Amino acid sequence: MTGKVQYVGRTDWNDIWYDGKMMNFVVGQWAELSLEECANLIRSGKFVPDEQTFEKLKAMYCTGKYTPVEGMLKGKDCYIIGSGSSLKEFDFEKIKDNGFILAVNHSAKYCESDAVIFLDEQFVNTSKEFLQNYKGIIFAGWHSGYYRNINTSAKVYYFTARSHKVYEGKIKEKLYEGLYDTGSTGMCAINLALMMGAETIYLLGYDMNWEVKGAKHFYYHDGIDLYGNEGVYKNGAKMSDMIKRIEMYYSKYTNIINCSETSKITCFKKLYDMELIG
Repeated sequence: MTGKVQYVGRTDWNDIWYDGKMMNFVVGQWAELSLEECANLIRSGKFVPDEQTFEKLKAMYCTGKYTPVEGMLKGKDCYIIGSGSSLKEFDFEKIKDNGFILAVNHSAKYCESDAVIFLDEQFVNTSKEFLQNYKGIIFAGWHSGYYRNINTSAKVYYFTARSHKVYEGKIKEKLYEGLYDTGSTGMCAINLALMMGAETIYLLGYDMNWEVKGAKHFYYHDGIDLYGNEGVYKNGAKMSDMIKRIEMYYSKYTNIINCSETSKITCFKKLYDMELIG
C-alpha cells in the first residue's frame, strides 16, 4: 500500500535513501512511497501527507481516538501566551476561565493552560517531567522528537512545521497539512488558533522587540531559555523578517488582537488594558 507526501522543509534535502538509491527532494515536491516510508518521512518533521494518506495514517497523528481540532474552539476566545518580557509581572489569573489558553513552550509552566504547543527537541529534553504530568492538550511538532519519548496521559496531537518557502497564499485548514512557523513556535500557535475556529485571538507576550534594553524571555530568571536568554533578541534582522511573514500570513484576520504594548508587530488591533480582555 502506498501514500503521497510533500517535502515542506526550509532547504532542499537530498539524503533520503529509498528503493536502493538516494532520493533528491526540493521544496514543494511530492513523492509516492510505501506507507511505512511515508510515516518515517512525516516523523522527520519535514513532510506532510495528502488527504488520502492522512486517512490511512490517522492513528499516528493523535494519542487515543482521533478527534479533529478543526473548529474545536468555535464560539470561544483563545489566549495565546508567548514569552516576551512584557509578561514578566503579568497576573495570569486575569484571563483564567475567560477562554481557551494556548501556551507556547515554557510559558505553559507559568499559567494554567488548556494546551501547550512546541517545536523544539530542546524544549522536550528540558521539560520531560512537566510534559509527563501535564493535564491539558499537547500539540507537538514532529521535529521535536516527542513521539519517541511519550509518557503521558494527556491527549497529544502531532504536526509538521511548514516552511514559508511553500506558502501558497493562505494558511492551511487541516492539522495534517502542517502549521506555518515563520521561524517561531508562536506563529504556529496563531495558525492553530485560526484552524481551531477561535472567535477572538488574544496575543500575550508577542513582543518581538529587539530594541528594548535587556529584552529576554519573561521566565529567563528561572534559568529557562531555548536559545541562550538574550540570543533570540540580538538578531534584529531575523526578527524583522519573521514579522514581515507574520503580516503576510495573518494581517487580514480582524479577530486577532495584540496585547503587548512594546510589540514590534503592528498589523493587528491592539489592547493593552488587561482588565478589558474578554
